[in-house]
Order: sequence, then C-alpha cells, then structure tokens
Amino acid sequence: MAGGTFVTAGLPDDAAEALDLAAALAEEEPDHFVAVVTEVFRAIGAVEAGDRHGAAAHARRALAAADRFGNHHAPLVTLAHSVLGRTTDEPADGVAAALLGAEEAGTSPRNLFLGYAEACAGDVLCAAGEPGGPDHLAAARAIVDAAPDPGIVGTYLERAEARHRVAATPATAPELVEPLTDRETAVLRYLPSTLSQREIAGELYVSLNTVKTHASGLYRKLGVASRGQAVQRARELGLL
Repeated sequence: MAGGTFVTAGLPDDAAEALDLAAALAEEEPDHFVAVVTEVFRAIGAVEAGDRHGAAAHARRALAAADRFGNHHAPLVTLAHSVLGRTTDEPADGVAAALLGAEEAGTSPRNLFLGYAEACAGDVLCAAGEPGGPDHLAAARAIVDAAPDPGIVGTYLERAEARHRVAATPATAPELVEPLTDRETAVLRYLPSTLSQREIAGELYVSLNTVKTHASGLYRKLGVASRGQAVQRARELGLL
C-alpha cells in the first residue's frame, strides 16, 4: 500500500495524501483490510511526528476495525499494539504478546513492519525494565540491516538502541588510553545516526552545550576531528 510505503520512508505529506485516498475508497466500497491498514499507518505517522495522542487514537481505531470486521491480520494488529506501547500505559507484555502472534502467524522475518514492531517491543520492554528487550532490539536490527532502505524504522531503532545503552559500562579498549565517561559513551551511541547534536540533546534530556562538550571530549580521547571519524575509530576499537 502506497501510504504505508511513504510512512516507513519518512515522507509524511505523501503518506497523508495516499492514506486519505485509501480511506475515501474504503468508505465508497468497503474494504476491511484497507480500513485497518489505513488507521495503522496513520498511527505510525502520528507517533513519528510527535503526536502521541493522535497516534494512540488511530491505533485504537485500527484495533476496533480489526475486531469489528474479524480481520485480525497479524502484522497490522501487532503494529497497532506497538504504537499503543509507545504512546500509552499499555503493558509491555501486551506488545510482546502481539508480536509473538505475528511471528506464529508466519509473518516473514524480513518484513520491515515486523522490524518496527520488534523495535517497539524492545524499546517498551527495556524502558519498563522487563527482560527480553535487548533480544527484540537485536531482532529488529537484523531486519533493518537486511533492508535496502529502512526509512523511519531504521531511525527509530537507532534512537531506541542508543537510549537503552546510556547506562552501559564506560567504554574502554586496549588502544584507548583514557576511557570514555558514561555520558560520552551515551553521546557516542548516537553518532552513527542521522540525528543532529540538538536532537541528540533532546534524546538525552540535556542541553545542546552539554552534548557539544561530551562530543569534544570523546573526539579528543579517540584522537579524531569529526563525527564521521569518531564513528569509524569507535568501530575499530569495538566501542560501537
């Protein structure tokens, strides 16, 4: 479905136009699948745009449509639960259970939507301190790495991976004379992403100047002069 493609590619305007058209067609000639999928992708688009309330509303409408029409298309139901897991107090195990249902239904392990659901499950479980979160993030990473253009799925996964590594043990390596601090390590985890320093600051709940200070410190310790060089050097040292 074009709307879903635009959503996952990170093209909100094109996605909105395609989804509005799909919704109109579904009203004129009822298509139960389109009714569910339209709400699911509107939910994903809303959560990525920062509209948590709107995302949750679309996700609930998708689940209601699935119940009403008896169309429990496993990947779509899983995506709806995943959005609720990111935007509401829905129990983390509810997201994981929905994901398991999609896997048992035979959803392709390379399905990018399944990758999004895996990332959501990992993010929610890690945030709740529940076991299994890292495993879901690893499963999402395998799917994203195999995709030619993971779009917002890859971006969201990068943020989730970085967010849940901030409490990791400070990084050290044989060739690194001075170890990175916890906060420098946290900033380092975001450097391979497409996030700006201001966006990284938002993810870490610190000021832009704080991120700049940590970045400067880790550049010095890694012996590099740029973000790209820092990523390359960190990978050589096994820090990423």
